[in-house]
Amino acid sequence: MKHKTEPAGTGLLRSLGGKKPLRLGLQLTVLLGVSFLEAFQLHYSLARGFAEFFRFSPALILLNTGILLWVNLAVKLLLQKWYWSIPVTAALTTAWSVGNFYVVKFHGSPLYFSEFANFRTAMNVLGGYSLQWERRITWMLLLGVACCGAGLLLRLFRQRGLRFWSLRQFLWSLGAFCGVSLLLWLSLFVWQKPKPRETVAWTWRDGVYVYGYPSSIVEDVDRSIHYLIQPEGYDAAHLDSLKPRTDQSLPAECPDIILIINETFCDLADYMPFSTDVDYLEAFYNLPGAVIGKAAIPHVGGGTNNTEFEVLTGNSMSLLTMYAPFNYVSLNRDDTNAARYLKSLGYRSAALHCEPGSNYSRNRAYPAMGFDQVVMGNENFLCRSYGKRRNLDEDNYQDMLRVGESLGEGPRFLYLLTFQNHGGWESNEPEYDTVHVQEDFGDLTDDLNEYLTSIRMSAEAFRDLTEELQNAERPTIVCMLGDHAPSFIWNLSPDPSYSDLERELRQKTVPYVIWANFPLELPQPTDYTTSVDLMPMLYRAAGLPTSAYQDYLLELHARLPFRTKGAYRDRTGEPGTWEPGSAESALLQTYYELEYNALSRGPDYRRSLFTCPMAAQGGEE
Repeated sequence: MKHKTEPAGTGLLRSLGGKKPLRLGLQLTVLLGVSFLEAFQLHYSLARGFAEFFRFSPALILLNTGILLWVNLAVKLLLQKWYWSIPVTAALTTAWSVGNFYVVKFHGSPLYFSEFANFRTAMNVLGGYSLQWERRITWMLLLGVACCGAGLLLRLFRQRGLRFWSLRQFLWSLGAFCGVSLLLWLSLFVWQKPKPRETVAWTWRDGVYVYGYPSSIVEDVDRSIHYLIQPEGYDAAHLDSLKPRTDQSLPAECPDIILIINETFCDLADYMPFSTDVDYLEAFYNLPGAVIGKAAIPHVGGGTNNTEFEVLTGNSMSLLTMYAPFNYVSLNRDDTNAARYLKSLGYRSAALHCEPGSNYSRNRAYPAMGFDQVVMGNENFLCRSYGKRRNLDEDNYQDMLRVGESLGEGPRFLYLLTFQNHGGWESNEPEYDTVHVQEDFGDLTDDLNEYLTSIRMSAEAFRDLTEELQNAERPTIVCMLGDHAPSFIWNLSPDPSYSDLERELRQKTVPYVIWANFPLELPQPTDYTTSVDLMPMLYRAAGLPTSAYQDYLLELHARLPFRTKGAYRDRTGEPGTWEPGSAESALLQTYYELEYNALSRGPDYRRSLFTCPMAAQGGEE
């Protein structure tokens, strides 16, 4: 009888596979090695060097490896065989790493579970970019192949005759999974060593590059579950001294209010020195009768949904722990948002965006806010293009005015989120660029030319809109601001004279403008503002009554007009950080307690502080 010939060395491997201590030790060694490579692979996708991961302390390396070990053990419980489960996890981490590389490059922040509800959005966004193969992708794929190979190697050590499902094997896997789960839970949520539970402060980079990307993914999941942070020392009784003003009334004619959040509208000259062959924002800065300044927004290089949330609700992202608030925060009973507040004053409203409504759950969030009409999707908009850049601002503005007319007589509130300036900025051929930088920015030169050309078109379209509204029959007030800087701002060198604090503040700075076809009176100062202050500023300029919450925002604006989670600018524009026990921190503490009371809507909810004094009379408390 002929015996099947085995490759050299296979018999030895099989004999070792029959020795349980050796087999178990080999499995653990391979599993830890694979988990380490997967943790390294995920962190490497952040476009950092090979040595970056090894700068972590041994405890942090072990923590990040342990998180991937937990993932491998979880998949092992499902698939039973290491030589099946390890290739599966390796394929998953490789796909995540490659996707994360492009998400960081074009979106400005890493891929997190909290944004998985926006997976279609991400695919639509990436579809607008030129995805070029880079050496880093090759290395990540090689790491994935190495992990798969290590898993398949274990097949040579399998015990002969082992059934597909073994109670002993299952109990061993379950015990290992529970043990690793306990250690991770103690490390991350009880001891909070070597990583604190909350690390994302100024930007996501604060946590990711100090503690590791895998551990920051766990933090994101934790934040998505516990998305609202209660301010330290919170007590609703602290708010009882705040009272709505009762000496207010509606003007004889309430003006129409138009709010425009302009996609990626940012003046890069505020961040770095450069020159161009034409003045790309001449139409913006020379707008007659306009109040123009600089606004603080919550995110750098992306995060449109964050800016929308802050402007429309007056609530900052500081107490929220996720990057996509429309996916998590219920707005059905929110009294602070602009649509519901203005509806209580007799306004009809419409929200418009030319992209799909499923993006960031806007198709649910806008109606929940109380907008009377919600118009989204390319089929409802003019879709002309400039080269390959589609959904031009000038067309969006005409669509917005058309929808406004359909709301009928009476005051109107129109909210528009534009799309024209969205990345990528490699869509058009160079001959379409009407603005050119005079310096050499390497591979980013073409991106800058296309981006600045698009910004110039935005400025001119807004100027044309104001010229059209100047002769409108109804009084109208318009506010426009950018939502964030372009994602490639991370790859640009700021003015070398800036301190680290100044650089970070300028990354979160976008232009804003308020214009009206009647004389404007705005709260001072106006050189700087914060996104949450804009709607109260518009209410005051329109002569509308304001709630106690909005009055407090305006009081905070008068003292510290430019505020972010990490720092602020005072009335003179000087930067500062929030120092515990300072007068500035005390002002901010009251605002956070107001915001928490509004968002949590617990039994201590002070509804009268957030509603219009006239509309709230007799309202349900």
